[in-house]
Amino acid sequence: LGDAKLLRRKDSGEVRFILRQEKTMRIVANHYVVPHAPYCQLVPNAGSDKCWVWSAPDFADEEKKVERFALKFKDKDLAKAFQEAFEQALGINM
Repeated sequence: LGDAKLLRRKDSGEVRFILRQEKTMRIVANHYVVPHAPYCQLVPNAGSDKCWVWSAPDFADEEKKVERFALKFKDKDLAKAFQEAFEQALGINM
């Protein structure tokens, strides 16, 4: 559980994904939304319409490391809204 955000830098306009753990507020995901395969390609998790899976070069531990992420939403409408925002971020970062 946590707080997921897509943040856009004011100086460069690049968009990154941040996920903070709910209880500790520790950053557990911190990566740019990169439009380069195989990274940042959203795939439904096990055919679910409420969960997305992707991989990206992550900097949450201050070192670049390719990680796989899964984000589950309360309902399919929130999952769809995230997909649209994530894909828009991919277009911005091209």
